[in-house]
Amino acid sequence: MRPQLKTILICVSALCTLWLCVTSGHTAFAICFFAIPIGLAKIIEQLTAALKKRAFSALRLVSFIIIASSGPVGLIYAHHGVETNAAPLIVELGKYHQKHGQYPASLTEITAVDIPKCKTSHDMFYWRNESNDSYTLGCVTFAFNKFLYHSKTEQWGNFD
Repeated sequence: MRPQLKTILICVSALCTLWLCVTSGHTAFAICFFAIPIGLAKIIEQLTAALKKRAFSALRLVSFIIIASSGPVGLIYAHHGVETNAAPLIVELGKYHQKHGQYPASLTEITAVDIPKCKTSHDMFYWRNESNDSYTLGCVTFAFNKFLYHSKTEQWGNFD
């Protein structure tokens, strides 16, 4: 196989790895940062000495790019998913407020829609603030990062 083709295959594998990190859960991060690089290193070991040096240089560069970009890109993807999944619940909370004059004490009082799960497998959390007639809704998106919706501002934001 030609050296350029191998380098292209390594880069394509790295891009596929980045895609996997962005589109799936925490298991994908283990695959991205351990299994695939180890597999690529094993493939590179089979090359001739001259090709190894170039292939490892390419692998280092691609790995750096993946590591540097996967966190922010992954959070953007996770936050978009939370917003999309929570949209029907936010509408139902507004309807509940119109009907009862206050927000529910807990999400179990909302029966018109299923309460969405967060990608981290935790339930979406909810706090009602009676003093200013508002609520906060959110998910843990990665590690300790919380992505929260505030009904007073009708805005989503990060809290870590």
